[in-house]
Amino acid sequence: MINKESRVMKIQINIDGTQIFKTNSLDLWPILVRVTNSLDALPFVVSLFIGKGKPTNLEDYLKPFLEELIALQTEGLQFEDICY
Repeated sequence: MINKESRVMKIQINIDGTQIFKTNSLDLWPILVRVTNSLDALPFVVSLFIGKGKPTNLEDYLKPFLEELIALQTEGLQFEDICY
């Protein structure tokens, strides 16, 4: 839950990859977001890449997330009759 007095949602973004299994070369690259001014500020997955090694094209990997982030910044977000 966001502090109702605040109309600003502050987020922290984390990206890091890890090998899923020791026996193959599949890697997992999540984009995690945490709303830092939330009462239950637990991170959640907003995007996920699974493949052999790192994503080869960073633009393809980040583009959907960045487009959504820009839309949220310009259009805002409404939740439970509160606009952010």
